[in-house]
Amino acid sequence: MLAATSFLMVKGRIAHTLLELAEHFGEEVEPGRIVIRQQISQYDLAAMVGTAREYVARTLSNWQDRKLVSRRRSGCYCLENKALLELEVKSR
Repeated sequence: MLAATSFLMVKGRIAHTLLELAEHFGEEVEPGRIVIRQQISQYDLAAMVGTAREYVARTLSNWQDRKLVSRRRSGCYCLENKALLELEVKSR
């Protein structure tokens, strides 16, 4: 996975990683809305992506404001709009 994403911008790598986690650990609760049932910390996500936790936090905050992702009290992420998040992977 790292080789495939190594040329993406950091936001694209974060989006790609969340989409991969959704594929393996996610449950579609509504069309386009997927809950990742595995707890993932910002530190974990930063390590998977290869960036600083602070950058992950800023990116996730921006996406929460844009209603792309949300974080549940359980520590699980919810992809609110999978199609828009997929566009983040392609953006530069």
